[in-house]
Amino acid sequence: MKGKVSLRAYLTLSYALFVLVVLSVVDLYWFEQQERAAEAAIQSQLEHQTRLLANLVDINQLAQGEILLPTFFTAVESNLQVVFFSPDLEVHNLSNLPLDPDQYARVENLARAALAGSTNSVEVYDIGPGPESLYGAAPVFDGSGRVVGAVCVLLPLDAFELTVRQARLSSLLYVAGIAVLTIPFGWLMATLFTRRLSQAQRMAARVADGGYDLRLPEGGPRELSQLAQSLNRMREELQQQARARQMLLANMTHELARPLGGLRLGIESLRSGAMDERETGDSLLNEMEVSIQRMESLIEDLAVSARPKSLPLKLRFSEVALGPFLHGLRSRLARRAALRDVQLTLSVPEALPTIEADEMRLFQIMGNLADNALKFTPTGGAVDISAELDASEVTLSICDSGPGIPSDQVDRLLEPFVQGDTVSEVRQGMGLGLSIANELIQAHGGRLRLGQSDLGGLQASVILPLGARPAPQTGS
Repeated sequence: MKGKVSLRAYLTLSYALFVLVVLSVVDLYWFEQQERAAEAAIQSQLEHQTRLLANLVDINQLAQGEILLPTFFTAVESNLQVVFFSPDLEVHNLSNLPLDPDQYARVENLARAALAGSTNSVEVYDIGPGPESLYGAAPVFDGSGRVVGAVCVLLPLDAFELTVRQARLSSLLYVAGIAVLTIPFGWLMATLFTRRLSQAQRMAARVADGGYDLRLPEGGPRELSQLAQSLNRMREELQQQARARQMLLANMTHELARPLGGLRLGIESLRSGAMDERETGDSLLNEMEVSIQRMESLIEDLAVSARPKSLPLKLRFSEVALGPFLHGLRSRLARRAALRDVQLTLSVPEALPTIEADEMRLFQIMGNLADNALKFTPTGGAVDISAELDASEVTLSICDSGPGIPSDQVDRLLEPFVQGDTVSEVRQGMGLGLSIANELIQAHGGRLRLGQSDLGGLQASVILPLGARPAPQTGS
C-alpha cells in the first residue's frame, strides 16, 4: 500500500537504533571510567609536584623577604598556580598568575591545614560557574623539622575538560557512523525475517481468491515456524470448508430434487383425475406427505449444520414420555418403510419413564438415525427400534440389516458430509444425519454409540441420562 512504511524498514531502523543506543551507552561508560582514571592520575601527579615544590623552597630566603623557585617552570605546567604562605599567613604568589577571591579563600583554608602540620592533600573543588580545579597544599619544614610555611598549588582543569568533551563528541560521531554502517546488515537481516511474512501474505491473498495450492515452509525460528504451521492448518481447514460447501450445495440440490419431483408428479396426477379414485388419491397424498416430511427433516438438518459453531444450541426442555414418543416415531416411519419393503419393528419395555428433553430435537435425532437405517437397508430387510433401561440412563437403539460399516470408519461417520462406503447402495443423502444427531445428543447431555447390530448392519444407540436436566452448552 502506497504511503506506508514497510516492516522491513522499521526493523532495519530499529536495528540501527539499537546499535546506536548500545554503543553510545558503552562509549559514555568507558569515557566516564577513563576520565576518572585521568583525574586520579592528575591528582597523583599534583601531589608529587606539591611535595616537590615544598622541598624546593629555600628557607634561607625567608629573612630577605623573597622566595624564588628557579627550577619550577621547568618541572610543572605553565598554568599551575603556586602560592607560598608564611606562618603568619603572609602570601607570596610564586607563579605570578592572579587568584580570584574564591580561589584565594580555598587556598588559604588549605594553607591553614598545612601549617597545622597535616599531611599533603589534593582535592577537586568546583568554584561555581567556572571550571573544576585541583587544589593541593604541603607544609614546608626547616632543618629542625619545624613548619615554617606552606606551599599551595591550584591547577585549573578547563583545558582537560575541553579535551575530554572533544574526545567524547568525536567518539559519539564514530558510534553514529558505525550505526549508519550497520543499516545494510540490518536490511539484510530484516529481509530474511520478513521473507516468510511476505510468503504468508501471498498465501493469504491466494486463499482469499480461492486458491489453496500454496504451502509455507515450516522450518526456521520457532515463532515463524509456529506461524507457518497455523497458516498451513488454516489453509487446509478453509480448503475443507470450501469442499464441504460445494458438496453441501450438490447434495442439497440432489436431495431437494427428489421430494420436489415427487410432489410435482403427485400434483399433476391429482389434477389428471387421480382424485376420482379414492385409493389412488390417498396413496399419492401419503407419498406427498412423506416427501414433505423429508424436506422438513432436511431443512432442520441444514439449520443446525449452518449455524455458527460458537452459537449454542437452544433446546426447549419438557417432559417426554418415551413410550408414546417411540410408538409415534414408528407410526411416522411406517409409510416410508412400507414403500421400501422394509420390515419396521418396535421392541420396547411396557413401562418406559418420562425424561427431560426437547421433543422436537429428540425426534430429529431418532428420525435421522431411522432415516439412515431405512436408506441403507436393502429391499426385504429389517429395521428395529428398541429401548433399554438401567439405574441412571435410557438407551434408545435403531438396528438395521444393511451392509454395516467397517470398524475403522465408525469414528469418521460422526464428521459432517462423511458417509460410509457401501457396495450395494448408491451414495445417498448429504452425510449430515449422524453428525447432527451426535451434536444434538451431546446438547442433551447424552452420547451416541455406533456398532454392529444383531441384524447384521449398523446399530446406532442414543444414551440419555435420567433425572436432572443437563446444563446448557456455551458452544460446540
